[in-house]
Amino acid sequence: MMSSRLVNADGSRLGLFRALWRFVAMWLTLLPLGLGFWSGAWNKQGRTWYDRLSRTRVTGDESFLPPGEVKF
Repeated sequence: MMSSRLVNADGSRLGLFRALWRFVAMWLTLLPLGLGFWSGAWNKQGRTWYDRLSRTRVTGDESFLPPGEVKF
């Protein structure tokens, strides 16, 4: 299992306002036939429209977590 983290575009910790804005932007990108979600498949970095609007990115590390352990 690979763990992932949601961070600001510069790699810093995500704040509450930015997280809420990302949630709103995610729903807005559903309006044009869900293209906001599909855009992540065509982007080299895998960033979706709502990641770009909210200036966030999802990072992943390849460390395996023991069963039952949740990493935040």
